[in-house]
Amino acid sequence: MADEHEGVPRPSRRDLRDAAPLPDGAAAHPEGRAPAPAWLWLLLGATLISVSLAVLWGASRATPAAEPATPTAATGAVLAGSEPTPPTGPPTAVDLPTATAPPTATVAETAAARMALEGLPSTSDCSTLFADAQVVHAYGATVLDGGHWPDMPSARLLQRAVEAVGRSCGPAYADRLVDYVVGDPTTASAVVYTLQEHAGALPEVRPAPAGALTLPAFQAAGGTIRCTLTPDGVGCTIAARAFENPPGCTGQTTGPFSVALFAAEVLPCAGTIAGGTTPLAAGQSTTVGHYACTAEAVAVRCWHTVSGVEFSLAPGHYSATS
Repeated sequence: MADEHEGVPRPSRRDLRDAAPLPDGAAAHPEGRAPAPAWLWLLLGATLISVSLAVLWGASRATPAAEPATPTAATGAVLAGSEPTPPTGPPTAVDLPTATAPPTATVAETAAARMALEGLPSTSDCSTLFADAQVVHAYGATVLDGGHWPDMPSARLLQRAVEAVGRSCGPAYADRLVDYVVGDPTTASAVVYTLQEHAGALPEVRPAPAGALTLPAFQAAGGTIRCTLTPDGVGCTIAARAFENPPGCTGQTTGPFSVALFAAEVLPCAGTIAGGTTPLAAGQSTTVGHYACTAEAVAVRCWHTVSGVEFSLAPGHYSATS
């Protein structure tokens, strides 16, 4: 039988002698080298772990980790999926609007306004209501504090000035000045109340009769005369007449005729005055402010209670007194 190892060189005795014996249980390495011992692998693994830890420690020392942000109420609400909670508490000084205080009169301006009011009786021409009213307005604008008089003497000064105007220009003009200022919608309320109180205390030379009504408009003499009264004046219209125009009147000489009274001034041919439809029986009187009227059988007589000036109107006559 042929040898199966025929053609394969056989090791010599020397080769066999020189070969190192293998430890018990160890197999020959395929490449002819023995494997590394286990302790060597453990040493290598420990070295790698030490190097990795050293690198990580050095990185943490070079760049410190940022502290996590503390969520605010707004961010927390957004993260939770709800609307942010508005801040509570009073707004800061930056948020508060700055209110601009209205300018106040200086001491010099207040003193000038007082002097102008005190001198009104001597500076007034007793005919220009607008100019005199401006003095009153300027006094109120500079002296009033928050719409109120700072003290009673300030209010009393206004009343004394009007009284002095009445002495220098006549009570009728003083009454007209009061009506002019009170009727102005721009007049301060404190000035209005002070003047109205004063007007009520004006001496009346011919007061309204006791028991007078307060009808602001009426008709008399069987409806042929109709009149209107206001705090500023009184006027009447007669539908038909049998007298000529008084001096100063122009236009038609027959038909309706009107007359008006403002304080001490009578104005005939004043134009149509509507009047009222409420009857004022003969002997009855009505009054509004400082004006009064009395109905007679076929006539109406009206007058200014402070000045005493009057007019009388009837189908057959017209007259006026000063």
